[in-house]
Amino acid sequence: GRETSLLELLEHMQGMAGTKLQPTFAAGRIGDIRRSVADVDLLHRRIGSCGPSRLEHALHAVLRQESTTSA
Repeated sequence: GRETSLLELLEHMQGMAGTKLQPTFAAGRIGDIRRSVADVDLLHRRIGSCGPSRLEHALHAVLRQESTTSA
């Protein structure tokens, strides 16, 4: 995978929802995690490699799943 910033995630989600919100920025707080990237090696070892997935495709899949389970 690759690192995705919160701003990138917001941009993708807004594109899917058809919204345009402006984020509010504030000073960092003690204990804030500045950067984090998942290590998916354990997942790949347990279920096998499922290949790379684009963030947009994964978000669409999650939203489709959520809409079918909450209907």
